[in-house]
Amino acid sequence: MNGERMSFTDAQPYIDEQTGSTMVPAREIAEKLGAEVEWDRSLEQVTLHNQRYNTILTIGQNYASVNGKTVKLDAQAVIKSDRTMVPLRAVSEGLGADVDWVDERNLAVITSADKAQRSTWIWDSKLIETESDSILQFAANQKLTSIYLRYETYPGPGDLPEFYPKSY
Repeated sequence: MNGERMSFTDAQPYIDEQTGSTMVPAREIAEKLGAEVEWDRSLEQVTLHNQRYNTILTIGQNYASVNGKTVKLDAQAVIKSDRTMVPLRAVSEGLGADVDWVDERNLAVITSADKAQRSTWIWDSKLIETESDSILQFAANQKLTSIYLRYETYPGPGDLPEFYPKSY
């Protein structure tokens, strides 16, 4: 996570044989992502929340609730050895992190939302004048950290230096 190797103390991650999903202990991964964790024994639900995200996973369900929206899961949350095990991608992305899989190293790479650098280019700078609200909404939805703008100035005729052919 964020360039550092994680070690787990309570329960070890494993690959779910039916789905191929990496299953991790919910509390350990969520807390390392800066989230608070609540367990509701009667509903068999784990709630993970930080400043921007509220994710609820229910044992035995193929979906989660992320900020009130239903999200399909690759694998169900389960209880194994008295620990709530959840799909790595679901818990990480449900808290705003990015997850990448490096196949040749058999490695999951997690980048927390506060460390992720996301950017885009705006090639037509006039859009800033006419579409600023939609650009800002897009930036928020995509969790962008930078917007690069192509900006051209067209100098007047007297602003360019004169070029003379060189004599050899």
